[in-house]
Amino acid sequence: MAGYIKRKGKNYYELVVEAGKDPATGKRRRISKTFRGHERDARKVLVSLENEMVEGNHITPSKITVGAYLDKWKEEHVTLRSLSPKTVESYEYIIDTHLKKAFGGLMLEKLTPFHIQDYIAIVIRRLSPRTLTYILVVFNMALKAAVRHRLLRENPMDFVDRPRRAKKKKMRVLTPKEIAILEDAARDSFLWPVVCMALYTGMRRGEILALRWPDVDLEKRIINVKHSMQRIIRRGIVFKEPKTEAGCRTVEIGPTVISVLRQVRREQLEHRIAYGPDYQNHDLVFCQVNGKPLDPHHMSRRFHRLATSIGLNGFRFHDLRHTHISYLVAQGTPLSTAQERAGHGDLASTVIYTHSVPGKQREAADRFEITFGRNPAEMPPQNI
Repeated sequence: MAGYIKRKGKNYYELVVEAGKDPATGKRRRISKTFRGHERDARKVLVSLENEMVEGNHITPSKITVGAYLDKWKEEHVTLRSLSPKTVESYEYIIDTHLKKAFGGLMLEKLTPFHIQDYIAIVIRRLSPRTLTYILVVFNMALKAAVRHRLLRENPMDFVDRPRRAKKKKMRVLTPKEIAILEDAARDSFLWPVVCMALYTGMRRGEILALRWPDVDLEKRIINVKHSMQRIIRRGIVFKEPKTEAGCRTVEIGPTVISVLRQVRREQLEHRIAYGPDYQNHDLVFCQVNGKPLDPHHMSRRFHRLATSIGLNGFRFHDLRHTHISYLVAQGTPLSTAQERAGHGDLASTVIYTHSVPGKQREAADRFEITFGRNPAEMPPQNI
């Protein structure tokens, strides 16, 4: 590509490179760039610009701000990937609450690793490690797309020293004694049916609250998991299909769950009669007394208060699912069966439960001792 230099003033030049014809209009295109410095240095830059054009590596400076680009990327990313409403909500929160406030007014082409590194240094003590990690993951995805779309030559995130990824919350599994205490406390609460479902089936919170009576067969002792529920800030309660194909599954149930479901159905029929035409029938198994869906966040808060009141501090509703799957595996249930029951997309997600039940390591240690002729029960206590 031929190029030339125009002198604009003392040590001030305009570098121009012919870029062929515009395929849309047929008109000649020129790429220009201003340069301040000695003429010999200007010629070096011109040669570099010409090489970029020949090799197809030239990036035309964009006049878009980081904020405007993030909005555009979010729309395209959501459309192409068919993201769930909850994921879209989390992206919107990260972009609007954090990224646009920090970088929104900056021109995209002016964004540097220093800007991002400086931001990390400012917020690292204010934000949780988990939140900061998610912010950087979303920003990195957006900037990678900017490179692919030739809005940036390189991704500034590639040159940033990121903090260590947030550790995942440790899985909490109840002991048999804790399970008994929780059941006794929950039986006197409206939470008992959903607590029982989570503990005895391993179903997720959203799956339980989205369960409909047509998907329950008490005679065959099965539940067909077909939907999940989420609460989205701008949309309210949303029902959707499970994230993975494995999430759509059949869960077999035992006498305890069957008894609870029959009681729920009896009470629900009484409520329908009491409310008459004002009853909102969605065919939901677990709902408010007027038929409206239960709010998943409200239910989790109520469960948190219940767990705290009996000394299970920090125990989450989702940990009931962990407890169920952990005991399945500990009792010798084949991993493939546990995987199917849990609705895991891959076996690796189930394998992590193989060492979750309290006391199993001690049992393993004792079995090892027995293998070599030692009886753990006869071992003398240590003097401390």
